[in-house]
Amino acid sequence: MKKGVYLILLFVSFYGSFVCQSLNGYKYVYVPTLEYNDGTKDKWGISAKVINVLREKGFLVCTGDLNNCPYLKLIKENPCQYLRCEISHTNVYSGVNTVTVKMKNCEERYMYKQDGSAMGLSLQADYHKASNRAISNLKYMSYNFNSNYSPKFNYPYVEQTNENEDSFVKYLDNNTTDDIEGIYKYIKSSSADNHYKIGIKKYSYKYKGIILESSSSIWKVGEVKFILEPSAVKSMFSCKYFMGNKLEIETFASMPNIAMLEVTIPNDNSGGNSKSSFLKLYPSNVVSSNNNSSEGSHNQINKNWKGNGSGIIISTDGFLVTNNHVVDKMSDFEVEFKYNQEVTSFNAKLIKTDVTNDLAILKIDDEDFESFKSIPYNFKSRSADVGIEVFALGYPMALTIMGKEIKFTDGRISSKTGFQGDITTYQTTTPIQPGNSGGPLFDHNANLLGINSSGLKKDIADNVSYTIKTNYLINLIDVLPKPIPIPSSTWIASKPLTEQIKILSNYVVLVKVR
Repeated sequence: MKKGVYLILLFVSFYGSFVCQSLNGYKYVYVPTLEYNDGTKDKWGISAKVINVLREKGFLVCTGDLNNCPYLKLIKENPCQYLRCEISHTNVYSGVNTVTVKMKNCEERYMYKQDGSAMGLSLQADYHKASNRAISNLKYMSYNFNSNYSPKFNYPYVEQTNENEDSFVKYLDNNTTDDIEGIYKYIKSSSADNHYKIGIKKYSYKYKGIILESSSSIWKVGEVKFILEPSAVKSMFSCKYFMGNKLEIETFASMPNIAMLEVTIPNDNSGGNSKSSFLKLYPSNVVSSNNNSSEGSHNQINKNWKGNGSGIIISTDGFLVTNNHVVDKMSDFEVEFKYNQEVTSFNAKLIKTDVTNDLAILKIDDEDFESFKSIPYNFKSRSADVGIEVFALGYPMALTIMGKEIKFTDGRISSKTGFQGDITTYQTTTPIQPGNSGGPLFDHNANLLGINSSGLKKDIADNVSYTIKTNYLINLIDVLPKPIPIPSSTWIASKPLTEQIKILSNYVVLVKVR
């Protein structure tokens, strides 16, 4: 054997032993499946390479949704024997492409970091070579799990309260609260992130974010996740934030609207910042405590109703669809729409929900309601093309500042997939505001394309809204106790848009909840 080759093998063996020693204390690894904007998953096989080499070495590997991992219970019992893998790559058609593989432990320390680069004739060739190089040290290591090498991490103390979700709901229902107070859900940036539900409550002049629900074994219900102190600028806060390992950082937070809180997290590894975002779940459609006198009547309305959404009637006997997040944790429902030429309110009852796809079916349950003769639109079950013109009908902020007249907005389908490549939704340029949730999205042939659900904030991107496709609504209808014929009328398809709006408005309802 040539001397140079011998030295290379000796170095590889030495470095592999070094990697082995640093990873011997870890038994479980979560490896995310790379997802792309076109809806494909791991199309270059990079995640699969990482998964295969780790399994070959003897690690217990979780993939897909971490909540469905067969080792999840053991991971929660032994969080410091667990590594989170992070995979990223460049996308250059002409030049060098790099694949990066990292693994982070319970102390938020990277225990493995390696890049692999390649420049070939195609992306497939680049990623094949680059990913092999990024996991080369894993290939050459000899792994033997030993719990003696696992980190012995003593988590810092954080304040413990007696709060839980029930106590928060009672507090919010029975007190005049600030806009920021409420129950929030942490928006995960990847499937590897832990799930949190946070309650924010005012203590003296500061606000405490308290754990109400957590998938992490480290965090318990009632513990304080962050403390916010108001600044001289409205909706900006100084923030004492406790990371996943309970280490404290000083940072700042902002509330760009009454539905979202964002905490800026300094990134020591890249030198940049990231954001932890929390979406407000309860109460919905909160009216600001500093409303002027002209809005006083809306305050009175909200004493009776907790919030509103929109809906679309899908059957002659009064079945209608809205979003699950509109009706979640509510027990009293009323729908209001133009009926026999007059705006009329009817009692409604909840029939079925689909939490995963954020859909819910209600039915008008009122002796004053008589069935419609027909439903004048058509369900489009095949995907609509990118670029087609679409419009939304709904009741945005109807109980607060925009009034109860139905609102029309229009735009185009900009993608067949939604947030982070979600195949269940369309991305559109149709403006959507709070209260539009559950309302319909039509094309100009009166085809129902889907149910409007959400949108991105303008400081992230302008005119980005998401609509749940009708396919997923059909799936929910199919499991109802009573069969419902899918609307298939085309008689208004050839009418001018203004006429379509007038007719369809009679079937779009304001959903009031409490």
